[in-house]
Amino acid sequence: MHQRIATLISDRHHLHPGKPDLVQVTYFHNESPERLSLPARDNDLFAITWFIKGSGTLTIDSFPCPIRAGSLFIIHPHSEYSLDIAEEARLEGWSLSIQENYLHQAGSNLLELIFGLRNISQFPVPKDNGKKLDQLFYFLQGELHTKSAGWDPVINAYLTILLSEFNQLSADSSAGRSLHDPRYDEFLDLVNKEFREIRDVGTYAARIHISTKQLNRICKEASGRTPGRLLDMRIHLEASRLLHYTNRSVKEISYDLGFGEPSYFIKFYRRISNQTPHQYRQYLNLLPYYNN
Repeated sequence: MHQRIATLISDRHHLHPGKPDLVQVTYFHNESPERLSLPARDNDLFAITWFIKGSGTLTIDSFPCPIRAGSLFIIHPHSEYSLDIAEEARLEGWSLSIQENYLHQAGSNLLELIFGLRNISQFPVPKDNGKKLDQLFYFLQGELHTKSAGWDPVINAYLTILLSEFNQLSADSSAGRSLHDPRYDEFLDLVNKEFREIRDVGTYAARIHISTKQLNRICKEASGRTPGRLLDMRIHLEASRLLHYTNRSVKEISYDLGFGEPSYFIKFYRRISNQTPHQYRQYLNLLPYYNN
């Protein structure tokens, strides 16, 4: 068994240092009475932070969220966030950060699980679930300490289990609601249903009874992305799922996703992930656990 690798938080430290690994797990604690702060930053990380103990406030995109024992927060890419705790507070917990690019490389199962958390910013972890989560973080940290995240099926298996747990816990919690304008959630839900048929952002805006300009503002405030970018991400997610889990040809997938010509689909896929559909499948075939 590996030793639990702890990070002592100080006023000069935050949970996600510059240029983190593709996947990074940190067990953090604070034994100092000094006032702590988590500097705001803009990055391409999904940052999931679970406070086993602690109190204070985590502010995400200008929305203050109270920290309580068991609080779990999901910070989406391009969000700004800051941590403010009282001098007497004692923090303990786990932080998981995943580079956005890694999700596209590791397989569409992780992408789907992350997409399931797209509207969630926080939820409580019940005590009955805390021991299981603690063990999962602990074992994932041990694997990451000795192996490369991009090539090890055990690491991706732990990530799959953790993200599945987060999806279930957020669904069970009445607190698992978005901090943003509810029309942002409405737009994403509509995209999830209609992305094959509707590619025009203006049509989505009309369906939820707002202007395109309003939709753009809402999406930018909630995610740092334009509606068009969010739509592209959903199409790319489905494309990756089909490339991963089916034997359908690139041509068949392109038509299924509403592209008039396979060449348009190939250009689209390469623009989003810097690789062609064929290169993505080649990558999957190199993984030791992948069987198509």
